[in-house]
Amino acid sequence: MATWVIVLIKDFNSAKQRLQPALGHKARRELARRNAQLAVRAAAAGDRVLVVAGSDEVAALALEWGVEVLAEPRQEGQNVAAARGIARAVEGGADQPSYDEGGGEHEGQLAIAGDLQPWAFFVVGAAIFG
Repeated sequence: MATWVIVLIKDFNSAKQRLQPALGHKARRELARRNAQLAVRAAAAGDRVLVVAGSDEVAALALEWGVEVLAEPRQEGQNVAAARGIARAVEGGADQPSYDEGGGEHEGQLAIAGDLQPWAFFVVGAAIFG
């Protein structure tokens, strides 16, 4: 079974807003871009890497980095982005994940944050991790 790593990358202009008191717009954009590139590099440990891109700029960069891209039609938050990425992975042949919020036996290929196991899906940068 192939391991899919789904990396959620929001538009760089809207990323890192909580750092606004300490960092200007340009610095926040650059930080978001560097973090995104590091996440994509780390994701290369998986068999398939899919970036769910929150803007055309992010999508173009992800293509330059050599990974699959799903451009969001609009940004609707991390949970929606994660669901879009998972749906694309399933369309690409991945098993439909089951969800386990912890504390029980894992029956599927996706776990919720904190249950880091060798499941079939990993969603990076969202509330859902595998």
